Amino acid sequence: MKMEYKLLNSNGGVILTRTPELIGDTLYISFTGAPDKATAIFERSDGESAYRALSDGLCGIESDWLDGSIKVTVAVLDGSTRSQRWFCEGFCAKRLTECGAVLIYPDDMDMQKKIAKLQEEVSDLTAAKNELSDKYAELETKLNKLLEGYDII
Repeated sequence: MKMEYKLLNSNGGVILTRTPELIGDTLYISFTGAPDKATAIFERSDGESAYRALSDGLCGIESDWLDGSIKVTVAVLDGSTRSQRWFCEGFCAKRLTECGAVLIYPDDMDMQKKIAKLQEEVSDLTAAKNELSDKYAELETKLNKLLEGYDII
């Protein structure tokens, strides 16, 4: 299985493949928009972490390591104090003992909280857009008044 993430300009990342899947040996994960030399950091709910260097935005993680809720971060670990980081949407891994596979699915437990935050951001952006539109209209009116009487062709 290949899970796909998209890294956003807001320093977050979302899962594009939202259908639960069964994996056997390795989960391959691609990160669209990841810079060169980026590293994917996976953290289980028990605090155990795994680091995987990305090659062309792709990495793999063994199914034996996956268990429970997994947090995902992509970072450029180049030693600079202001390294780039994307805090991505997490996923869950549930081991199915009867078939020996691992079920992988997006961690949607806080979806309502995310929707409320997005609605708040849309409201703020709408207010800012309206304010800018008003300022633009005011500047356009002033410019038209300045240009009255001038024959600009």
